[in-house]
Amino acid sequence: FVGDQKAEDAIGSFPAFLLEVTPIVDGPRADLRARLPELEAKIERLRPNARTLALTGIQVFATNEAQRRADLSRTLIKLAVSSLGLILLLTIALFILKKLFRQSQRVMSDNEAVRSRFEAAISSSLDAVLVVDTGGKIVEFNGGAASVFGYDPAEALGQDMAELIVPDHMREMHDMGMNRFLETGEKKVIDAGRVRLEAKRKSGETFPVELSISVSESDGERAFVSYLRDITAEIQ
Repeated sequence: FVGDQKAEDAIGSFPAFLLEVTPIVDGPRADLRARLPELEAKIERLRPNARTLALTGIQVFATNEAQRRADLSRTLIKLAVSSLGLILLLTIALFILKKLFRQSQRVMSDNEAVRSRFEAAISSSLDAVLVVDTGGKIVEFNGGAASVFGYDPAEALGQDMAELIVPDHMREMHDMGMNRFLETGEKKVIDAGRVRLEAKRKSGETFPVELSISVSESDGERAFVSYLRDITAEIQ
């Protein structure tokens, strides 16, 4: 009621009323009966103030309630806008993720197709084809290699390439060349085109080969791809 002069005046009339009527009410019954008309008159004079106070209170409460509802409405609107914005962002993120997923699926499909073609080319090649990782382990060993060296692919895969096919007298030179390339990138035989060297069969026989070696890199990992053919007949 602060700031409402009528309400403040109405409230101010109640203490005076109580001061006037309390002695009468608390006094002797005979005096109370005799002064009932006076009490009635005082109450009638107070009635407008009580009405004013009640109406002002209703108005204040109604105003406060309207303000509370308006604040609640604004809060709900802000929440709705925030929720819509979040839903929009999530929708955009979902769209982007879906697009990236499709792109990754296409890349995987393309990589698989390339790998399948590569494996088909290796399998159908008449030359010996070996793929060796940087640790010297054989990861691909085609039918041509099996025919040339005498090892089944199951025997060769995962084995140290130098142990299987590099002649003993060339092992040190092979290891030095591999370490030099891995440490410095210097190439001697790699990417040098066709080179004539010697190789070793499963039986231990040493024979002349013509080979070419290249480096393949995929997903940050390097491998050495070697194509060899037995040139014993040509040498003879």
